[in-house]
Amino acid sequence: MNKRLSTICFLGMFVSAFFLGLANPSGVFAADKITLLNNVISTGASVAVSTKLTDRKTFHIKASGVSSGGTMVIQTSLNGNDWVDLNSTTISATGMTEVAVVGLIHNYVRANLTARSDGTYTVQLQTD
Repeated sequence: MNKRLSTICFLGMFVSAFFLGLANPSGVFAADKITLLNNVISTGASVAVSTKLTDRKTFHIKASGVSSGGTMVIQTSLNGNDWVDLNSTTISATGMTEVAVVGLIHNYVRANLTARSDGTYTVQLQTD
């Protein structure tokens, strides 16, 4: 099978698994960079993302319109249902914050905006 055809086959399987929800409980694959929360203005958790095959993760937290802020918690889970706090970051100004995690952690991660007084928040997960 040539390289182009194998790439097309892989992408087809990825898209099929994503739309059929076969990737993991949330239906989302771990990727090089994935948006967990996108311009959220209320508290709540993102979907669970599988991180089984990666040992280095960086969470990029972008805050805008912040004067007093909020609290972003990075959580981990073995099964996608029971969550443990891995890191808690208080965001008190507009800008970028990075949280790096090195080493194998549980099978799933998510971002959870647990407190918010103002601003919008975006969290992207980058895996290496």
